Parts: sequence; structure tokens; C-alpha cells
Amino acid sequence: MLGFRRPMPVAKYGVLIAVAGLLCVIVLRAVPERKTSRPHPTIVMVLADDLSQSVYDATPGLDTIAASGVRFTTITSTPLCGPTRAAILTGKYPHNSGIQSNKRSNVAVWNARHLGNTVPDWLRAAGYFTIGAGKFVSGIKPRFGIHGFDEWIEVEHDKRTGLTPGGTYWVDELIQRTKAAIRAAPADRPVFVHFSPATPHGPFVPAPRYAGSAATLRLPRGPSFLEEDLSDKEDRVRTRDHVDEAQIATITARWQMQVEQTRSLVDAISAIDEVLVETNREQDRYLLFSSDNGFNAGEHGIPSGKGLPYLESLEVPSFALGPDVAVGTRLKSLIVSHDFAATIAELAGVDTPSIDGVSIAPLLRGARPAWRRRVYVSFHSARRDVPTWEGVRTRSRSAVVWYPSLWTEGYGPNDPYELDSHCKGRPFARCIPTLSSRLDALRSCAGNDCWRVETER
Repeated sequence: MLGFRRPMPVAKYGVLIAVAGLLCVIVLRAVPERKTSRPHPTIVMVLADDLSQSVYDATPGLDTIAASGVRFTTITSTPLCGPTRAAILTGKYPHNSGIQSNKRSNVAVWNARHLGNTVPDWLRAAGYFTIGAGKFVSGIKPRFGIHGFDEWIEVEHDKRTGLTPGGTYWVDELIQRTKAAIRAAPADRPVFVHFSPATPHGPFVPAPRYAGSAATLRLPRGPSFLEEDLSDKEDRVRTRDHVDEAQIATITARWQMQVEQTRSLVDAISAIDEVLVETNREQDRYLLFSSDNGFNAGEHGIPSGKGLPYLESLEVPSFALGPDVAVGTRLKSLIVSHDFAATIAELAGVDTPSIDGVSIAPLLRGARPAWRRRVYVSFHSARRDVPTWEGVRTRSRSAVVWYPSLWTEGYGPNDPYELDSHCKGRPFARCIPTLSSRLDALRSCAGNDCWRVETER
């Protein structure tokens, strides 16, 4: 049973920042005064991989948990595993972290820019025992001295079956080893856990107990599903092969397996919460959950994948639970993946170096400070299926320019599914000028200057 289910005093609850969540029921209540029983609380972050809004919506229990906290959407400024994972650990836009792809060259960049200067390093300096488990930053083989954690856990498994040599489903094994690490952590040190399995990333193999459990679910078909008129889109999107009924069946089966995989994340959160209670670390604990990017399932005629400047790739569902969050509310603020680094630091009570992200803790607690009005989004991985692009995004508008074609797209508040671009290839300066005029400043900003450009009127 999850600790969050117990009728405990409010001060014992932690915070959950999530794109997915826990199976629990929490009575709505007024935001209490925060009481801390130790200098640094327990903090857990669970990071999903390729979790889309539609998979989140279909996974049993996730939105039930969100209803007991604060819902919000996180923008992944570069919708790709490596750049977002680096952003979360460094607090920086990909153009400042230097991690803009999933390539092996990320190792040299990481060594040159980030050794000793990431979230786990900051927390270790404050006395935390730091545990990492699963997938690190794409292209980088995690090892001590690079990843910044006191302990990093990986599980070898057969990608075709999802099973370890001992016959255990690999996420279950990762959970058990993470629980063991928490039990073995020094009792006098607070714990930070970064649990980041490559789930529901391909090859789409769920735990045996969940295999087939989503087989009767119908694939959501929103307004952008198999968009017919792609004349406003960039050539690489516009000229994709037409998706036929056989491909729709494949898209559906893949989506169903992602739902089944995601159920293991619910199990992970439950298990970690239970061991925190077991080890007397439940007081004032914080639990965060997000995803490194979304995933396409037929939207705009794109059968699968990520890396595109559309909401299915860029935006991931998120929520927060805790003793001092404004339960039952939904934030509309522009929150970016690299805000998690500043948020974790504030919750832990530690300082950060100069970073681009800003803590969302005040928003979670019900405050409404002046907030960013726009955010920089980009893709520089130079993959064969997705060209380079960059743009500016607000709560209701977006403007994008593709390279090398210089094709432009722009969408406004009356087109939330990005079906009819205002620009259709017009010069970028004329493609929603209020956004395009900010691109140069955003692509070169760093630290506090990013906040200035993001917030100025």
C-alpha cells in the first residue's frame, strides 16, 4: 500500500512533480504551513522515456493521482532523450548544456562542461546520498565521476523479451535494486533518487503481467490524426508516405504496448514510496516525475517518433503532489524541463550555480509570481527523418523555421492542434512577428539573461 494513502498528518506528505504518478487517494485540503523535520528532505525523481499525453491518459491510475495534486504541462525544449535528460540534470537549455543529440560525442561535451556540476553533485555537496537508476544521458555510458551519483544502477536484459538473465522483468529488477540501495543508504544522510528507466521507449515490451492488458483500448484519434492537408508543413513532413490501414494497426498495437509498459512506472513509484516509509524517510518527502519528450502516434500523418515542433513531441503531462501544493489546481504557466533542476535544488535547500531554469516550487504552492511568456524550442540532431529546426513557443502560439529549407510554420490560439499554419513558408520575420523577433535573443541567452528574454513584454 502506498504511503500517500495513509491518513497521515499533512506535514508528512511530500511533493510529486509528475508526468505520470501514483495509485492513491488523497483528500483535498487547504495548503498547510510547511514543517520540516530534518534540514534536507528525501527527494525522488522518476523520469519516463517517450511518454505521450495520450498514453498517460490511458494508463490506469495516473490521472487519479494528478487529481490529488497540481496538474501542469512541461515543454521539452528539444524533444529528444539526450538533450532533455541533460537539461533536467544541468538546468540548462540544450544550446547551453551542449547536449543537442543522442550521439556518443556527448561524452566529450559532458566531461568538458558538466563534471561535478549537476543536480546530484549539488545535493551530494549538501550531504545527500545520491542514487541513480536506469538510463542516464543518451550517448554517455554512466560511471562514477561522470554521472555525479554515489551509486548508479543498471540492469542488463534481453531487449526482445525484457527479461534479465535470471528471468525477471528488467524494470522490476531495477525497482528491487533501487529499494535495496535506499535501505543501504546511511541513516544520517538524506536521500536523492533519480529513477529513469527507458519506459515506455521502444522496443515496446511490457512486463509479462501487463502484456495484453491494453489490447482492447482504442487509439485516440484527435483532430490532427492522419491530418489530410499537409500543404502548410515542411517538405519532410508533407511528403511522408500515406498511412494505410495496416500501418494504423501497427500504430495502435505500439500505443497499446506503451500503455502496458507505463504501468510499471506506477509500480515503481509505489514500491519506492513503500521503502521510504519502511526506512523512516517518509517525513517531508518529495517525489518528482516527468518525461524526456512525447511521442507521435499518427498525428499529422506521422506514424511514430519524436523530434518534431508539434505539441505531441514537445509537451508532456505533469503534476505535483505534496504538503504545500495547491491541490486540485491546474497550472497554465510555461514550464520547461530544465526548470526541474532549480526546483529540486530549492526543495533540497541548496544553492545552484548560474543556470537557465527557474524553480516552479512557488507555483506549486499557489503563488503566482511574474512568469515567462515564451520559451525557445529547437532540434539540432540532424537525423535523416527530422531536419534541424528552431522556434519560439508561448502558451497559445508557436513560430518555427526549418533548415536548410527556411520553411516557416506558425500557429495561433484558435489552432491548438497545429493544423493550419499562418506562415506557409513566408519569411520568418513575418511569421507571427511577436514571436519571431525574439528568436535571436533566445537562441543565445544564458543564465539570468534567459529569464529576462522569456519574461519581457
